[in-house]
Amino acid sequence: MSFGSENDIASAAHEDLVKKWQGSVNVLADIVNVPVALVMRLSGPEIEVFISSNTEGNPYHPGGSEHFEGSGLYCETVIKNRGRLLVPNALKEEKWCRNPDIKLGMISCLGFPILYPDGTPFGTICVLDREENHFGEWVERLMEQFRHLFELHLALQQKNGKLKESLEEISRLSSELEKAANTDPLTGLYNRRIFNEIFERERSRHGRTGSHFCIIMGDLDGFKKINDTYGHSAGDQVLIKVARILEESSRIHDYLFRWGGDEFLALLTDTTIEGGISFAEKVLDELTNSIEGPDDPLGEISICFGITGLMPGDEADGVIARCDKLLYESKSCGRGRISSMEDR
Repeated sequence: MSFGSENDIASAAHEDLVKKWQGSVNVLADIVNVPVALVMRLSGPEIEVFISSNTEGNPYHPGGSEHFEGSGLYCETVIKNRGRLLVPNALKEEKWCRNPDIKLGMISCLGFPILYPDGTPFGTICVLDREENHFGEWVERLMEQFRHLFELHLALQQKNGKLKESLEEISRLSSELEKAANTDPLTGLYNRRIFNEIFERERSRHGRTGSHFCIIMGDLDGFKKINDTYGHSAGDQVLIKVARILEESSRIHDYLFRWGGDEFLALLTDTTIEGGISFAEKVLDELTNSIEGPDDPLGEISICFGITGLMPGDEADGVIARCDKLLYESKSCGRGRISSMEDR
């Protein structure tokens, strides 16, 4: 039996339980005046030392384990019978001749099962002695109290675990709802509802670090013809493809929005106006390269862009208005045009 191994078996979920039970087991060993007090735990097919008293010469160490079935241990009998076990002197009883505890010099035992709230066994609490020991009624009552406290702790831990799972589920659902509220259901891009929050965050970062960012508004040329000629389903597919092109042309820390209808908006972080122009040109190239033959509705469209940066005192509405004006200027010049603050 590998009771001599030193393993850290306290996972994050059991840290609090281990800390509190260790103190209780130490007190139990001192009061009963025995060399060993233990809490054993079933762990799959193994039975392991979960808590061991910090008594001098104690040969049992947390993490030490033995195959449960047929182990011959005192705790095997306690768990299988779901009841108290008193062995005053195992050397006088032939049934304990193969008990590994005897090999460690522990010839007497008083043990009780520790059960989960549903009645399944967690393990045992026991005291062991190197000498014949009948322990006495007061020791049994004391151990019953420790057992009761441990079972209450298990029940509380289980309830806390369920509460934590419920809170995590609520948090997950809340995140999903928030994402749904801020996301365009067709393209998966942000919608305009969340723009002001993102803009304020980036404007604050700009004020702290002086980092650039630019706003790009794009409007599809010829989109109405697609809906009229191919139907709204085809129009939806075109919007989805354009959204994917915008994503493939951007970086992970950029923000993309479906602004409404066939309008899109990009907030490019750490990007100058020149960088915004390069982004718009890349999107136009990718749009052309994505056309899949003469019958692809994507071939019917292009995109015009208006691009602006941040000016002193800018608010979100003012930046959008300036960007929208630049977009209008580009659309008045034809298809696939780009207008920016650099042109002024």
